[in-house]
Amino acid sequence: MKIIQKLSLLFLMSTAVHAAILLQISPSPVLGGSAGTTVGWGFSLTSDPQFYISVIGSELLQETNPTLGSYVDWIGVQGGPVNFSLAPNTAPWIQDFDFSLGTGIGAYTFDPAAPASATNSGQIRILFEYYSDDPLSCGSCFVGSASATAAFQLVVTDPPQVPEPSTVVLSALGLGVGFALRRTGLHRSTLLF
Repeated sequence: MKIIQKLSLLFLMSTAVHAAILLQISPSPVLGGSAGTTVGWGFSLTSDPQFYISVIGSELLQETNPTLGSYVDWIGVQGGPVNFSLAPNTAPWIQDFDFSLGTGIGAYTFDPAAPASATNSGQIRILFEYYSDDPLSCGSCFVGSASATAAFQLVVTDPPQVPEPSTVVLSALGLGVGFALRRTGLHRSTLLF
């Protein structure tokens, strides 16, 4: 059974009216991948007992090597599991990272030319807004906003892959050259030195 590490983040609002939010990042704040590949984090977000939570976005801060790749926010586009928010006293919002579905906190794509063992570390920040009612149906129910950060590290595990020419491509190329030589009237005897 694969053990999944989780980094728990406790997000506290600046005012006492808001309860603490528990966000867990999975599988780990440390991710590795080959040059040119895309990796990302999943999450579990616990609902607030009183307020609607809408996730505004995520971003990478204080990167040690910003040229190693690029990050794209996915959680902010979703906002929440229903109507761009997570309602109070509901089941946690849980998503695994899945590139094909666009789920998770976000996606990080390593530069195709990144050398093996190159790293980028820093902070990932998640931005939230609180509402006293469903944000899509209320006029002035905005309560406040919050943000939280957690450390991350990205590591290139393999060097850039140089594609090897396939046998089919080489065979086709050989046949093409042979056909071209035959059409021009060159024979084997004229190619010998």
